[in-house]
Order: sequence, then C-alpha cells, then structure tokens
Amino acid sequence: MIAFVQVIFYGNYWIALAALCMTCQTQYLLTGHYGVASPVALFLFFGTLFIYSAHRLYGLYALSLPKDSPYGKFAFLLKINAGVAAIAGALCWFQLPETARWQALAPCALALAYILPVMPGRRRLREIAMLKIFLLTACWAWLTVIVPAVAGGMGWSTVVPVMLLERAAFIFAIALGFDLRDRQRDQEAGLATLPVKLGVRGAVLCAAGSLLLTGGIAWLFTSANIYPAAAFYSIGLSGLCVLVLISRSGRSSLSPYYFLFGLDGLMILQFLLIIL
Repeated sequence: MIAFVQVIFYGNYWIALAALCMTCQTQYLLTGHYGVASPVALFLFFGTLFIYSAHRLYGLYALSLPKDSPYGKFAFLLKINAGVAAIAGALCWFQLPETARWQALAPCALALAYILPVMPGRRRLREIAMLKIFLLTACWAWLTVIVPAVAGGMGWSTVVPVMLLERAAFIFAIALGFDLRDRQRDQEAGLATLPVKLGVRGAVLCAAGSLLLTGGIAWLFTSANIYPAAAFYSIGLSGLCVLVLISRSGRSSLSPYYFLFGLDGLMILQFLLIIL
C-alpha cells in the first residue's frame, strides 16, 4: 500500500491529475459539461506528467541529487513516464483545434525553459529569483483556463480573462506554500523568493490576499449567474483549506505528503466539490 501511494505521488500522477481536474473545471464552469477523456484534458494530463518527470530527472542526473532520495528510487519510472507522456501529449496536442494549439505553445515552451538550462551560465528560469513563482502561476493558469476555453469555442469572451485571474490567484497561493517550505534552502542558495523577501508572516498575508481575490471573483460570477452556487462555496472552502495549510508550511518537520497530497490535492478537491 505504501509503495502504491509513493508511485502515485513520486511518479507525478497526482500533480498530473490536478492539471486534468483544473482543465475539466474550466470546461464545466464555461459550458456546463466536461470531458475527462477530451483531447485538451488529456493533453494537460500528459503534458504535466512529462514536465514534472523531466524536471525530477534533470535534478537527479544533472544536479547529482542523491540516488536514494524519494524521486531517485523511482528514476526508472520517471524515465518511462517522460517518454510515454511526451508521445501521448504530442498526439493529444495535434487533436486540439488549431487556435488552441497555438495558445498552448508559448506556456509549454516556458515550462520547458523552467526546468531545463536554457539561460546563460546553464541556468533555468526557475533559478531567477522573483520570476519563479510568477512564471509557474502564469503557465498553470493559462494552460488550464485559456487553452480549454479556446478549445471549447469560448475564445476570449469577457468571462475568460477574469476566470484566468481567479485561477492564477488560486495557483499563486498554492505555489507560495511550496516556496515557504523551501524558504531556508532558497535563502542559503541566495535565491530571493517571496518568502525570503517577505518572511513567513508576509508570505502568508500575501497568500491570504490572493485567495481573497479568488473568492471575490467567484462571488461576483455566482451573483451574475455565471457560476453555479456550488462553485462559490467550493472555491471558498478550498481556498480556506489552502490558507490553513500554508500557515504551517514553513515548519521543517512536515511530511512531503503534506504538500504533495495536501496543497496539490486541493486543486482536485475544488473540482470534485463543484461537480458533486
């Protein structure tokens, strides 16, 4: 049982499922229905699986991370995931409408630059101090809102850009939790992330403001009958859970599953609460 749980999290299936759920949530809120097996949902699933697997493999081999680390134990699985997901993701990309394919290119290229050393001095975009969290937020929000919206024929309706802001604020708060976890390590490496600059209290307040924006947009959309009432309560509840988890993210004694299952899992929970 423990081995199975480790495969789900360290094989990056959980975070890939989160991307799929965020994509399906966009479909549901815009059209009233969603397709788990739709090309755009599967593209986000396999694309996320590839990016996160490639990211971990780069850490293991290029950065010489310990082979007995949790991801090191699943190095062979990560290689399989990266290869299969790259092929499956590419096939799904070709199944998207042409406009959606173009909308996906830029954030996918940025995601690759985030994990691979494309900058001078063999640096990755994630190693550029304040850029890290904003780049991650932008890629996640764009891919899980704009791409499925365009694929579903919604294009750039007045609702979609505001939904993009709502999703970005939610993802930003979750990403802050991970930066809080890594605060000490980033500080020692000289990487000036928001928690390093603002401190724990400042970062938590920043996350609270971001989640307040998320809830405010959800409330406006619900009041305008754009979102069902369940969406407002679900987004509000999941946002509250994010804030509770983030408030404890700076503690060094926390299990990795606190973040992998807890914070990442709230993207899945939010979608499930909306459709139930």
